[in-house]
Amino acid sequence: MLIGRFRPGFFLVEVQVPLAKRLKRLLTGAAAEKVAALRKQTALLERQNELLAEQNRILRDAVDGPMAKTFLETKRMRDAVENIRHVSMAPLRREIADVLQARQLGFMATIDALRDERKSLARFGDGEFRLMYRLEHKLKFQRNSPELMLALQRVLTMPSAHTLVGMPQVFVGAHWSIVFAETWHFVGPMVATQERFGNSHVTRPMFFHQHGQQAVEAWRSVWEGRDAVVVSGQGSRFDLVPALFDNLGSVREVFSTPTDAFFDLDRLVGEVEDTGRDLVLLSLGPAATVAADMLAAKGIQALDIGHLSSSYENVLLGADLPEHVPPVRVP
Repeated sequence: MLIGRFRPGFFLVEVQVPLAKRLKRLLTGAAAEKVAALRKQTALLERQNELLAEQNRILRDAVDGPMAKTFLETKRMRDAVENIRHVSMAPLRREIADVLQARQLGFMATIDALRDERKSLARFGDGEFRLMYRLEHKLKFQRNSPELMLALQRVLTMPSAHTLVGMPQVFVGAHWSIVFAETWHFVGPMVATQERFGNSHVTRPMFFHQHGQQAVEAWRSVWEGRDAVVVSGQGSRFDLVPALFDNLGSVREVFSTPTDAFFDLDRLVGEVEDTGRDLVLLSLGPAATVAADMLAAKGIQALDIGHLSSSYENVLLGADLPEHVPPVRVP
């Protein structure tokens, strides 16, 4: 009977079979489309890899060709120049070693003299060498003059009995080879007049590279508990880094001009004297070299500490090299 065809179970079977077939066809079609899309994408990636491989081959051929030859020739030329420089500088280095290094204290011995003998420190470096040798030489923050030239020469040849003159470490690199080649014939005879020098690089990164935390403790021992005057240029970036200076008894700041501080020294020294303090920390470029000796002659220990804070931060905190730090704060 017709009614029998509409029994619930029979009806479901009749309906479910066509639906299952349709779903199977739909799923099969979707999978096929997905597979086709994946194959197309794979083909595109393979083609992309082929193009990249071809590009790399072209670049490699270019590098292995003229560019590689140019690079190798440049390297050979640079090596040859370095060898020539080392050979040509050898006699001068021996002379510098005989005259300077035989008289120069090491890092820690320099600090010992500042602490135990209460010596002032007047440092010389490449800038001071060139300023006292060439009138036309100038720095960003200090113009030269006959007066500055003579003042630097006087500190080097006739320092106060209370001054320890600091001289640079003797390097074999290109920069210092040029500096010594340019100035030693002028500086050398003046250096030979003295019996003992400190090491100027106690304020530079090299000291902290070699001695690490011991360098920090060495400097701290110089001013432990003492009351100091800190002298820098107006707007200077010099900072009293706590790791180095928080053991000072007290600090009084005195400022010079932002540039050309040498021409402000008479006023500056008078102001420092008026404080009545016997320790002065100077960060004032070449003017500090002269000021340290002027104050030493008056019985005041004056230390030309230059880039000391920046050197500490460079080595132990990963900051920029002192030369890369702007000398004046940006408003």
